[in-house]
Amino acid sequence: MKLILKKFIISNYNLSYISIVKPSINKLMKNFFYLLIITLCLWGCKKKKDDIQAIDYSCDCSKYGTNIINFSFYHPLKLYPANNDRGNWGFIDSKGNMVISPMYKETLWFSNNRARVLIDFYGFIATDGTMAVPDGYRYIGAYFSANGLVGYASDVMNWGFMDMNGKNILPFLYKDADPFHEDRAVVNYMNRFGAIDIAGNLKVPNQYMVVGTFSEGKAYAATLKGWLGYIGPNNEQIISSRFAAAGIFINGYAVVMDTVNFLYGYINGSGNYMIPPSFQDAGPFWEYLAGVKVGNKWGFVDTLGNMVIQPAFDDVLSGFCENLTGIKMGDTWGYADKTGQIVIQPQFKEIDMFYCGLAMVLFEDGHMGYIDKSGNIIWKSPILSLKNTLGTRRHIDNFRNTVTEKAILPRIHR
Repeated sequence: MKLILKKFIISNYNLSYISIVKPSINKLMKNFFYLLIITLCLWGCKKKKDDIQAIDYSCDCSKYGTNIINFSFYHPLKLYPANNDRGNWGFIDSKGNMVISPMYKETLWFSNNRARVLIDFYGFIATDGTMAVPDGYRYIGAYFSANGLVGYASDVMNWGFMDMNGKNILPFLYKDADPFHEDRAVVNYMNRFGAIDIAGNLKVPNQYMVVGTFSEGKAYAATLKGWLGYIGPNNEQIISSRFAAAGIFINGYAVVMDTVNFLYGYINGSGNYMIPPSFQDAGPFWEYLAGVKVGNKWGFVDTLGNMVIQPAFDDVLSGFCENLTGIKMGDTWGYADKTGQIVIQPQFKEIDMFYCGLAMVLFEDGHMGYIDKSGNIIWKSPILSLKNTLGTRRHIDNFRNTVTEKAILPRIHR
């Protein structure tokens, strides 16, 4: 361009023309320069953004064996609900740093890279805090299954299932719907329970009074006039109906109650007793140990029926999770290891399972917070613990006494 301009000037000596053309060229060059700078900046910013790796909050609690965390949550994460001094909820990391701003009325744990939150309505956020499923659902399930499905309800309380982007996958056909587990979801239709597959096909007819979560290919079930037995994913009878109570299969065993003495024992996948009925209450084998009640005290047995932790506690949590369990002595809770040794002294009003290295507790002063496995306080709420609409403490999930893991029929039931 400069050579062409120079030739034009020498040959024509037209200064008036030069005075017009030169500024135009300078302006063009200036604009080109600005455009180049903007392009480089945008390219650099995009490259920098693309180079930033998303923080990995995953944890592997399956190394301890099957426990209530890795059984209930698909892909648990090291992100924990926490609130600010105004009672708004966000999430902290395992060091107690607030990493997702507290802007929600309610939050639940992360599972399958999604966490349910409440603003004005329910939705799900991703691990970076962005809304993955828009806030706008009045009724919605708690967790996405491994299949990426979660139940949600219409305004008339009919339940269907959506995917992880909020798209309706299965229609609103059911009065109630449980989460998917092992490709089956228990559904309530006309006040009778059955189970569907992930395509919505009814694999277990709605003919039961109760159906449990499918685990290890089986689920406890009872008809209106029968005892509890176990069915398969296509409604095949696997273990005959002969129990007054029955629990989910974990590590090859299920806790059941006999119909003669109404005591608890454990059966294998064929329905044979491996540990005879002899306990007043009992729970599943989380991490190969099960909480059992003898008289009015709780201890733990192994899969051979050996009492490895003598009954000495007034109450226990569901079982072991990450090598620790919650124990109650008097009115306060602490934690014990698999030898029965108390590693965190009873001092809390309420406690929860250890979740990816931390446990939520309710301190004596009424503040909730998180402790690590040494009992160190990682984070403590700046305000008194809030209660939800049911009057129970938020986020302190009640796993104790195994009430959520088994069905118990009335003794007059036939």
